Amino acid sequence: MLKLSALLVFILLCMTSQEVLSRPAVDAEKLAGRQYAELLARMDEPQLSDYSGTAHLETYRLIFSEALRDDGPMLVRIEISKDGSSVVCSKWLNERRHLKSRRYTLPPEQTLEFWQGIGQSGFWDRAQEPLHPGLDGSNWTLEGWKNGKYHILEEWSPERRDWMTRLGKQMLSLGHAPIRPSD
Repeated sequence: MLKLSALLVFILLCMTSQEVLSRPAVDAEKLAGRQYAELLARMDEPQLSDYSGTAHLETYRLIFSEALRDDGPMLVRIEISKDGSSVVCSKWLNERRHLKSRRYTLPPEQTLEFWQGIGQSGFWDRAQEPLHPGLDGSNWTLEGWKNGKYHILEEWSPERRDWMTRLGKQMLSLGHAPIRPSD
């Protein structure tokens, strides 16, 4: 009887630990989604995944943040218009955590250069690779909306992936970002 009781306790412990071990991935995913939604709300940004009915042909957004910086994330959104120009909007939180922003129109020549960079990067054909975050580095999230389709890729310190570094630095430059990624 004692052996049977011990076996039952062991089985229950195994079942409970399996349940507990399988839970964090789901909870972490929900938490990450909630934190992302909260960040967009705090920065007064739309959800690109729900971006229907916009007057723009394509929209891209980069969210850049460095692990060891206290000044919060930097966001650059580029909305490409039918006339070939684009609207660039950059947002960041200042030292006091107040939202600051810049908005201007990018001429067609610079829009074309950016758009060609998106095409050459293969952004729309790339799949999300596993993230390997560390204690020191930067997080780069690139989103796109085009023809009713939404795509998102996230990288941790993408120096090992040239296309993301090049595109991200181009977007930060076009957005006249007050922070720059470490070289």
